[in-house]
Amino acid sequence: MSFPILFIDQFGTFGGGQKVLWIVLQSLVPTHYAPVIALNGDGSFRKTLAASGYQVLDLAIGTYQSGKKSNTDELRFLWRTALCALQLALYIVRRDIRLLYANGPRTFVCACIAGKLTHRPVIWHLHNVLASSGQVRLLAFFAGWVHQILTCSEAVAQRLLTARPELRSRITVIHNPMPRWTNSSTRQEVQKHLIAPPEHVGIGILGRITPFKGQLQFAQAARLVIQEVQQVHFWIMGSPATGDHQDRQYFEQIRSFVKDSRLEQRFSFVGHQPDVRPYYDVLDIVVVASQGPEAFGMTVLEAMSLAKAVIAPRAGGIDELVEDEHTALLVTEASPEALAAKILDLLRDSEKRGRLGKNAREVAQARFSADAFEEKIQRILNSALRHASC
Repeated sequence: MSFPILFIDQFGTFGGGQKVLWIVLQSLVPTHYAPVIALNGDGSFRKTLAASGYQVLDLAIGTYQSGKKSNTDELRFLWRTALCALQLALYIVRRDIRLLYANGPRTFVCACIAGKLTHRPVIWHLHNVLASSGQVRLLAFFAGWVHQILTCSEAVAQRLLTARPELRSRITVIHNPMPRWTNSSTRQEVQKHLIAPPEHVGIGILGRITPFKGQLQFAQAARLVIQEVQQVHFWIMGSPATGDHQDRQYFEQIRSFVKDSRLEQRFSFVGHQPDVRPYYDVLDIVVVASQGPEAFGMTVLEAMSLAKAVIAPRAGGIDELVEDEHTALLVTEASPEALAAKILDLLRDSEKRGRLGKNAREVAQARFSADAFEEKIQRILNSALRHASC
């Protein structure tokens, strides 16, 4: 017998949370689970799901600008949340869905309401540090209706626990898994961006181009580095979120800085790539420049799995991933000066780069295996389904 499970996500594009959900879906045994995915918006994640034969529903939870939301956005979100909850409840009854699995904070409230209306257990999987105190209070209230809350790090769990300590019994920290890299077919795409001599050291930052990710600080650090070392090439891999005006302005600000600093021959801009694996091959150093606490840091773990030297801020879940001077170099704040100092440290000591990468890969393999992650997810799903049958 297969149990219908409704997975709910706030984005149709691939981000860190969607990568993890894809791993969860791939681990499900078809004879035991019948997944259906409700998504907001189009994008590479939706296309991948459809191409793999998954049933995908539209979830009109809405698209919102990054950063602080306007009062209009908040009212629009509440209205859409109520409509989506009713839509999900009707679908749950029609299809006899046994369990709801919400994969992002914008979907948590509508999943809870739908679960409450239909008496189905709800799982939350939280992949980011909640920044807004209002959002924390809202989710802390609805968390009382949730069967289980999964967080990708202890740092993520702490915001909810501060608001509601009794949630500890419902929260399970499951660190994201090391990716199972497959042979890539896009190596020729990488070659199109190779304008640097092969002996140059590749230094890159990956992820959505948005102010929080710190690509501008990375570019400013690059200018400082090039004043000291010439045989380097910098990569910015990622794109602004579709339709996000703030992200687009930020991207243009970065490009203008690179041009005005006369660094164009030292930079490659690579847009969003569904398969980032071959792009890591051109990197010797991977930089995380987030301007606040990261929930976990999928880029860090990807780089660790490939024995790349990592520079990252000591904040959020990254502290649970790496140890300073053993598996990465950590900075207190991802300022241009701090990042440049660490980059220069690694450029001047290739043995240290290799040692950090080797240690990082060993730790990633030991602590963050995909098999262990999938086993934990299976136990949680089975527990929730047993609860649904009671």
